[in-house]
Amino acid sequence: MSLYSSGNKSLIERDKTSLTAFYCSQKIPMPLFYSALRLFENLIKKDIIFIGGWQSPIEKRFLKWFGENYKHSNGLVWVIGKDIKYFHLCNYLKDAFDSDKLLILSLFNGIKRITQKEVVIRDKFIMDKTEQALFFYIFPGARLELLSKQWIAKNKTIFVFENSPIPEDIKNRIKTIGLNTNFSIIRRSQ
Repeated sequence: MSLYSSGNKSLIERDKTSLTAFYCSQKIPMPLFYSALRLFENLIKKDIIFIGGWQSPIEKRFLKWFGENYKHSNGLVWVIGKDIKYFHLCNYLKDAFDSDKLLILSLFNGIKRITQKEVVIRDKFIMDKTEQALFFYIFPGARLELLSKQWIAKNKTIFVFENSPIPEDIKNRIKTIGLNTNFSIIRRSQ
């Protein structure tokens, strides 16, 4: 599989423990959103590089916050679901990109619009590149519930934001984090 990139390639070349996958369901209760944003603000300043598709509205909001506060982070990797030649960098990310805090990756050639097929391929790539994932919110019965179970099946570490529903059959395999969590557990949690 070919990999197309633009930006700071060293962000993906680091060891797997410095990368943390980031996911959030399309639907999240608004009171949790503001707490999750505060947690993201704290985490982005830690020794973590987030990697994700940054596709849901909440993920896009976090991406925007990163763009406005990139100087305090180690960087971010955006794995897009289409050909990189059809990608346009948002204005709020240009400074982060120019400061080597951002890497745009694509696994696709000739794809103009992301479909479910590309989402599955992208998610598998992210899972293969990292050892842990942070699911800010898993909407019951939705795509991220299935994805979290796939992560667990591969013996990866899963963190879920406190107050997020956790499927009963995987509850004992997931770690919860909140605003008062010691963030060192996220780095090298294995």
